[in-house]
Amino acid sequence: MHASAQAVLEELTQIHQFTYRVLQEGRDEMLWVSSMPCGLPTDETIPIGRYGSSNVGRAKSVYRMGLSHRYGRRMQTISGIHYNWSLPGVTKRRVLRIDPQLPAPLVSAALFVRRVASLVFEASSPAASTACSR
Repeated sequence: MHASAQAVLEELTQIHQFTYRVLQEGRDEMLWVSSMPCGLPTDETIPIGRYGSSNVGRAKSVYRMGLSHRYGRRMQTISGIHYNWSLPGVTKRRVLRIDPQLPAPLVSAALFVRRVASLVFEASSPAASTACSR
């Protein structure tokens, strides 16, 4: 627990800076800012995680091997942390400025259209093109 939002941000900054320092020293890994990776090598060249020789470690490795057969190794490169949170009295309609008269089933459709438009915009931006071409 943290006493303030500022304390949380300070700890996250320290973790971020430490991680980048360690990755920079090794020079063989990097952080990708999106949960969806851009260009990936072929499945055969993506290593499967090794978690040691203990029973638990071997079980994790076997599990990852099964996932690689079931879904492909590329799928295991997708990562992300997702948080669900809410504030009292705050609704999607209010935050996203969706017409309160819009029927509930159309709210999801409106959100979907906004997300697709956002993805199209992101994909067509010069920054996205540059990042994906590396």
